[in-house]
Amino acid sequence: MVGKNQNDQVLRLVTAGSVDDGKSTLLGRLLYEANAVFDDHLAAIEKRRLATGELDLSLLADGLKSEREQGITIDVAYKYFSSKHRKYILADSPGHVQYTRNMVTAASQADVALILVDATQGLLEQSRRHAFIVAMLGLKRVILLVNKLDLCDYRQEVFEAISEDFRKLSFWSDDTVLYALPVSALKGDNIASRSQKTPWFHGEPLLDLLDGMEIESLTSHLPELSIQTISRGSQGERIVLGPLWNGELCRGDRLRVLPSNLESTVAKLWVAGKECDKAFAGQSIALTLSDELDLERGQVLTGRERHLQTYDRFEADLVWFDDDDLDLNQSYLVSLGHQVSRAQVESLAEKINLQTLETESLESMQTNDIARVTLRLARRLLSQ
Repeated sequence: MVGKNQNDQVLRLVTAGSVDDGKSTLLGRLLYEANAVFDDHLAAIEKRRLATGELDLSLLADGLKSEREQGITIDVAYKYFSSKHRKYILADSPGHVQYTRNMVTAASQADVALILVDATQGLLEQSRRHAFIVAMLGLKRVILLVNKLDLCDYRQEVFEAISEDFRKLSFWSDDTVLYALPVSALKGDNIASRSQKTPWFHGEPLLDLLDGMEIESLTSHLPELSIQTISRGSQGERIVLGPLWNGELCRGDRLRVLPSNLESTVAKLWVAGKECDKAFAGQSIALTLSDELDLERGQVLTGRERHLQTYDRFEADLVWFDDDDLDLNQSYLVSLGHQVSRAQVESLAEKINLQTLETESLESMQTNDIARVTLRLARRLLSQ
């Protein structure tokens, strides 16, 4: 977070990739290597070793009974662990196509994406779909983990071929930083330490890479707070609550309310229920203003120099999750920050074919389709 030492920074990770690529095993391995496993949990999986004698570390991630019975991930599993250098929140997302919506939810909150690919399978359609979603959501740090390399005798040419295919995907932006690591989550190769089985790999192991990764600094940005709710304090004062998206906010700062353009000064500020003088991007905060202003959910408090536009029509990349096809004659709800509006899909421009990565024309959208659409809103919403 802004203004803090790296030791205090929380790095949010998401795993992505196709089914059975080893995402849950990777999460279990990270927890195991970080000594973040309770003794009773470790004792339980000690009794359920795999036929190879290895620990089934995926059991540390799959929390639902149905997940453990089927050996798959259905819901997003959030796990928390720490290294000597920073704290982590890792979202283990499902690989099955029907649970793509869960992966999008997890990736939307992440700083770094860990995309796993089974070395014996290469890039599959779901691998490409998850990579495209990561790029579409604007994640700038992406780590490719070519997993299960032990099943390919740790061959360098297997790793390099998959890495090259991954880097050649056409949707990466110029400012996306891509990393590629040859790993075995099951055996721990190149996870916490360099593996002697890949002497040809000269990069850092995964945990060292993550520990040294800088979170994008937002200190140069003006404060930007989305109003989530407004409550009354014990003295009748109006308390504004919401997430601070950008910058840092101090007691005494002059703010502007958008879209009304009213102005006021921060009188009091709270983080985690404690009154303080300063808040940082990424924190959920509460504040009072020195003036009694008419505020409502969805408005934005920002620096006086900050300008946001309002729109009632725009283009968007849409991932379709519903079991029913998109209906151009039906209205849908659009949520932007804490703003909500009715909207209709005015037109469908093009669809991404995740096998060929080419664009195609389309007349409707089915489950898991990704397309560029034009939305027409019933009311104007604030946006950058």
